[in-house]
Amino acid sequence: MDADPVVIAEKTDPDHRVTIPLANGYMRAALLAIQEIAGQQALNVMLRYAGLEPAIDNLPPNNLDFDAGYVFRDYSDLNHAVVSFYGRAGKAHAVRIGRQSARWMIENHPLFGFAGMAFSVLPTTQALRMSLNNSADGFRKLYRRIHFEIRIEIVEEENRFIWRSPDCPCCVGKTANTPICWVWEAGLLEGGSFVTGGGALEVQQTRCIAMGHPACEWTISKKPARAITER
Repeated sequence: MDADPVVIAEKTDPDHRVTIPLANGYMRAALLAIQEIAGQQALNVMLRYAGLEPAIDNLPPNNLDFDAGYVFRDYSDLNHAVVSFYGRAGKAHAVRIGRQSARWMIENHPLFGFAGMAFSVLPTTQALRMSLNNSADGFRKLYRRIHFEIRIEIVEEENRFIWRSPDCPCCVGKTANTPICWVWEAGLLEGGSFVTGGGALEVQQTRCIAMGHPACEWTISKKPARAITER
């Protein structure tokens, strides 16, 4: 039996997170990923759907400044446009786009603690712990540049890590009948694959602000689902 369709709508209550600034690189990475995976014509359709026509043929700069003027609502609207464009295949495509986007950020912006780190010499759990904490610290440092305290919590349990944030940019201003922050989920998947040398972690979004939860939350397995040599 097919899964129920994803239903996303605009929130009727105010959401203060919609105006949180978004760094140029994040929007650039998302647009480049959509362009590569779906093509320029599809990207243009999605941008029009999201009300982001000024971004057509006008990528933000390749940096982590905030001067392009994008905010969390723009990222959320783009996420909504991807899901709507692909319909029932929206999650699969959002994950592909999210992984490509995350790979671009890892390769281009060392702020988040991936570049130059010798993860290959560390035990898998230690490498994951370090990468998640480095990523969270990178976000905090980035937003302190504009005097904003981004809220991220990393919790470690016996067999998994939990990434929790009430400041997720994927679903601001939206309501949904299912978790919809697949682009962010894909970023956790891609980061985990990078530090484990290609291992496929189990990452699952268990809470979503669009469903009424106070924070978006993901569980991340400590061991890859596909066997790799334990370091």
